[in-house]
Amino acid sequence: MKKLVFIFAILAAVLSGCIAEEPENAVWERNPTEHWINGKNGEKLNVGEHELDEESFCEICGCEIFDHGNGVITVSNYDEKGNPVRVTNFAFGGNSFDDYISEYKYDENGEVLYSETFENGRLCETFEKTGETVQKDYYYIDGSHHLSISYPGYLGDTIISQWYAYDPEGNIEYEEYVESLLDKNGEVYLNRTTYIHYPTETKVVSEANALGHPLSVEKYDLDGNLIDDYDYAYEYGEENLIVYEKIMRHGNLYKEYFSKVITQGEGLVTQLYKEVTYHETGHYVIEYENGGIISETHYDSEGNIIE
Repeated sequence: MKKLVFIFAILAAVLSGCIAEEPENAVWERNPTEHWINGKNGEKLNVGEHELDEESFCEICGCEIFDHGNGVITVSNYDEKGNPVRVTNFAFGGNSFDDYISEYKYDENGEVLYSETFENGRLCETFEKTGETVQKDYYYIDGSHHLSISYPGYLGDTIISQWYAYDPEGNIEYEEYVESLLDKNGEVYLNRTTYIHYPTETKVVSEANALGHPLSVEKYDLDGNLIDDYDYAYEYGEENLIVYEKIMRHGNLYKEYFSKVITQGEGLVTQLYKEVTYHETGHYVIEYENGGIISETHYDSEGNIIE
C-alpha cells in the first residue's frame, strides 16, 4: 500500500488547498530531502521536506528514500503495481548522477508484457514477454548490445535461455545457450551451457550441478575440433562446502584438492590443506597450514621423492 501513496498525493494536496497554480498532469519532482512541482515557467511550486513513514516512504509525494550509507542515496517512485517508474541516485551533496525512468504495458491480469527503461534519457533496457518467451535487450553507452532470451518451462522439464553480445558495430562477440534441467519438484539439478567466443574462435560446452560447481568442460575450435576437456567430482562437508575436488583432464587424473571445514567469524568456510598435481612423469604435492605453504614435494612415477 505504501507504493500506492504517490498516486493519490497530488489529489490529496489539491483537496487540502496546499497547491496553487497547479500545472496540468502535475508530477512531483524530488531529491533526498524535499519535493516540489515544476511550474509552467520553471519555478518550483509547493516545495516541502519529505515526511517519511516507518518504511521510508514520503507521505506527501510517495517516493521511497534509501540511504546506502556510502554517500549515495536512492530515491524511487513506483506505479500501482509496485514496479519502479523512476529511480534516481544522488551523490553526497544532493547531486543526481543516475536517473532511470521505466514505462510498462500490462495485460488484463496485471502482468508486465513490455517495458522500457531509460538511463538519463537514453534507452538502456527493454523487456518483452510473448507467451512463455521472455526477451531482454540491454543497450550500453558505447553502442554495444546484449540480448537475453529465455523460455520458462520449455521442453517440459527444461528451462532454456540464450544470451548474445554485440560490439558497437553490431558484430556478434559471443553467444551463450543454457539448458537448466529440473527434477520432479521443479528444482534445477543440472545446467548445460554452450558458450561461443567469436574473437578467439572458441566454443566451450560445460555442465554444472545445482550448486553451480562444474562437472565437465569441453573446449573446441569453431571447426568442431576438441582443444581441451576436463571432468570434475566432489565430496561435500557441512553446508555443502567442498572438502574434496578431483579434476580429470583428457580422461587422466590431473588435480586433487583436499580441504577442511572451519569456523570463520559467524559462519563456516573451507581451508585448503593439500593440493596434488599429476603429470606424465609423477606428481607434485603442496601442503598448506592456515593458508600458507608448509611443504612442496615432487614425486616420480614410482612414488619416489625427487630431491
